[in-house]
Amino acid sequence: MKSKTILVLACLVSAPVFAQSLPDEINFGPYETRYRTLEKEVAAAQAQLNSSRTSLQEAQRFISEMTQHLSDLHDQIQAAEEEIAALEIEIPQLERRISTLQNERSRAENEIRNLQYQQSQLESRYNQAIREMRPLEDAIARKEQRYRELHSERTQLQRQESEAESRLRRANSEAQQIDRAVNEEYQKKKQMEQELAGAQTRISSLESEIARSESTVNSLNASLGSERGKLASLESRVQEYQAQVNSLRAAGAPAAEIQDAERRLGAATNARNNTANDIRRMEGEINRAQAQVRTQRSQLDEARRNQAALPGRIAQAQGRIDKLSVERRQVKDEMDRSERQLAQVRTAQAMNANIMASVQQELANHQADLQRQRQYADSIARDAQNVRSQIESLSNHSRNLSSQIAQASERVRSNQATIPRLQAGIRADEKEIAEGEADLARARTDERTFTQAVAKDEIKLADLTRSRDSAQNEMSTRRDLYQRYLTEAEALGAGQAETGTTLGRAEGSRLSSALAKQNGMAVGQEMGRAEARYWGSVRGEIQGYDLGYSEGLASIEDRTRAIEEASLKAAQDAELFAQRNFKPVFFEEFVQAEFKKPMMAALKSLQMIRGSVALEGARESVGPLSPSELARSEELKTPLDASIVTAAKDVKAVEARALRISEPEVAFQVPTKIPFGTVACAQVYKGLAVFKAACEGSYKGTFANNYVTAAREEFGQSYQRQFQSEFDAADVSQREASFPQELSEASKIGRAEGTRIGKIEIYQRTYESTYKSSYEVEIVKAKEKSKGDASRELQEYLRVKPLLTVDSTALAAENFRGGEEISIVGKVKNVAAVPLNGPVMVRVTEVVNAQKIDGEVTLNSAPALSLADLPALKLKVNDSARAGEKVIVRGVVELPGDLYRAIRQEKFELVQTLSANPAHDLGMNYNKTPDIKGVFRRNIHFMSVKVSPKIEEIKDGYEVVLKAVGENATLVDQNETSLKTGGILQGAAKEVRFSYSFKDAAKGKTINLELSVIYSGKVLKKEAIVLLPH
Repeated sequence: MKSKTILVLACLVSAPVFAQSLPDEINFGPYETRYRTLEKEVAAAQAQLNSSRTSLQEAQRFISEMTQHLSDLHDQIQAAEEEIAALEIEIPQLERRISTLQNERSRAENEIRNLQYQQSQLESRYNQAIREMRPLEDAIARKEQRYRELHSERTQLQRQESEAESRLRRANSEAQQIDRAVNEEYQKKKQMEQELAGAQTRISSLESEIARSESTVNSLNASLGSERGKLASLESRVQEYQAQVNSLRAAGAPAAEIQDAERRLGAATNARNNTANDIRRMEGEINRAQAQVRTQRSQLDEARRNQAALPGRIAQAQGRIDKLSVERRQVKDEMDRSERQLAQVRTAQAMNANIMASVQQELANHQADLQRQRQYADSIARDAQNVRSQIESLSNHSRNLSSQIAQASERVRSNQATIPRLQAGIRADEKEIAEGEADLARARTDERTFTQAVAKDEIKLADLTRSRDSAQNEMSTRRDLYQRYLTEAEALGAGQAETGTTLGRAEGSRLSSALAKQNGMAVGQEMGRAEARYWGSVRGEIQGYDLGYSEGLASIEDRTRAIEEASLKAAQDAELFAQRNFKPVFFEEFVQAEFKKPMMAALKSLQMIRGSVALEGARESVGPLSPSELARSEELKTPLDASIVTAAKDVKAVEARALRISEPEVAFQVPTKIPFGTVACAQVYKGLAVFKAACEGSYKGTFANNYVTAAREEFGQSYQRQFQSEFDAADVSQREASFPQELSEASKIGRAEGTRIGKIEIYQRTYESTYKSSYEVEIVKAKEKSKGDASRELQEYLRVKPLLTVDSTALAAENFRGGEEISIVGKVKNVAAVPLNGPVMVRVTEVVNAQKIDGEVTLNSAPALSLADLPALKLKVNDSARAGEKVIVRGVVELPGDLYRAIRQEKFELVQTLSANPAHDLGMNYNKTPDIKGVFRRNIHFMSVKVSPKIEEIKDGYEVVLKAVGENATLVDQNETSLKTGGILQGAAKEVRFSYSFKDAAKGKTINLELSVIYSGKVLKKEAIVLLPH
């Protein structure tokens, strides 16, 4: 649709080019030219009429304003004369009032002096009363200190009592808990003994069920192989028919022959899809049967593990019972000590209470004496305050009298100065009246002249308007007919584009198969490695630990034998631990060192060793972890704990990655090549070239839209199912291949840990100290060996697998400030000799002070030994962001894993400080049709521009530039072209004012002005202004 719209616009714009070859009934170009010419003549006549009317209105306005002004001057003279008379009467009255106020002020000052002497006497008596209160206050302070000491002693005794009671309650609670724990351990031991007796029966039953289920899976796999052979044959036929259709289209074959080939292609495609549906149904049945086998094998493994672990767990339970019995005797001793201490504390509390009562009574007597003395002093203080209030009141009255005297004196001086000023104003107004009457007479003569000019201009405008309307009618008739034929041509082309849908579906099906296989295998293998590591580590830990623990408990060798075994076992365990834990760390260190190396030129030839694994009929024998296995692993504390936690996180990360890449919207790639056919456009109106071009453009736009839409729909219907099938097969195959090694390595470490714990409990300090010292020596050697192994493994890995890291990430934008769009850009580095053929995903996890436009992007390929650009992610800074605030972007790049990590996740955080946000509101006030001259002189015109920051204070302010542009720029005289506002607070506004005038030649011309608002040297906004001076 977008292509069609662009084509229509192109045709309309280019229509005048074909005007010489178009028939008259649609050739609207010449008529449009005549209409445009008359339109300009009408506008010029209208402008002349407006100018004449404005001059007439200006003369009439001047007559009215001058008449009013002369009347106002007469009124001013009369008012001034009346004011002079009133002032001459007021001056003697003010002089008499000043004398009266001065006498009243003298009386108030005498009364103030008398009250000040009385205040001095009262303050002396108050100070004497305060001195007599001090001995009483000292006695009260001593009694209060003694009372506080007794109170503190009581608090301490209460705390001791509370602590003794708490210890007693805690001991009682611990005794009850120990009793319950002993009963629970007896019950657990009894239950485990019963489970051990029935374990063999359960194992035999599960083995029989597994044999029956595996027979069913084998039968289904045989049928599935036959159907897959049939599907391969049909797929070959579809490709053959697709090649024929493409060949016919490229050769321009007849439409009937192309349609016949397309029908054969459609029939073959339907047969292929039906067979594929049958295969998916059979695969579903196989998956369900295999899931049943996995469940049964998991149950069998768990039953065997329980049978092997039960003897050791029964022995552990008996050990815990013995330990709890010792703890119960210790708790009984603690209860007896707490009861004795509680009785002693309560006796001391009674003695403390008697002493506190005596001290409290003495304190009350002293406080009553002090209260009586304080009341006497307060009475004197109230009398003194009353005197101070009277003094303050009289002082205020005296100051008020002085202020009134000053105001009256100032009024006398003001009146005496005003009378001469008013008399001078009367003389000036009388002179202005004489001059205004002369100007009024000249203006009335101009009014008669302008009235005649307006009548003449109105007649000329009416004639031109009639001619213009006639020309517009002729133009519109021809242009409408041209547009009708253009629309018909576009419809003709669009109607022939239906085959794009059929071809698009075939392309969507092809894309779905290819991308589902690529993505499903890559992510499925990651999941298989992650699950194998996680499941193998958990099961290996449990099996090895239980076996090793039983072996440790069964050992009866003497101290010398314990020392020898501990030394040997420490060396073996150190080697296993280093290979399992240190080697992955060293491998990662070598990977990071490889990432930091500069990129070298790509090798001229690379030998690629690729192995193929037949997935048909693959049988899944490794079942998922059961809840009891997970719970048992949580109970155990072994060197595998950290790697198990990491493996569990890897499984979750790959699950989330698989979920995202399984979405058709994420995986779909828009086709870049469109197989256009031929289009018949000879039926357009009179076979004109312009209509043929419109027909062909409409065909291509509609065909491309149908092709892409059908491909997307077909892709969305089948991709997720195909991806899941490829993912499941790769997951099972990789897990089955990796699980035995993971289980074996974890079992060795778990068994080593179990043996170590068992021997520690048997041999106690001897075995523990010997094992620890030997292990510390051997682990250094094993660590160095694992470092060398890791280096060799990395070099081999780089030869056959891609290995990528994030080389750089950054924020990019023209301006970092509120409302602007910014991009996250970056590069990844492939340090391996193999190109990437699988998804790298970039996700934004958190943004501060901005919003996400794109949530995530995918990179599907990267060449060997080189850098590759990541797709850009778009963000938008908040419109309200201010200067100094920061935009913070956090995200993660998910990369393919390596030998020890199912997936690599590298996080990034980008921070950018924002500059000032100059968003603003702009207001302008000016006259669009200014008068060049007034009645007596050339007019000066003004333009007011008001700027107001919307977001924050702009300390440096804005620069506002006004300049004339275009061919008539020289007809404007400007007093200033650039003004600065200075600093402006948020929400406030500042106004600048430009002045300009026009030369006589500007009359009737169009004057173009350009207003620019500039901040920090950058133009924020431009406004075009058109003036029509007259």
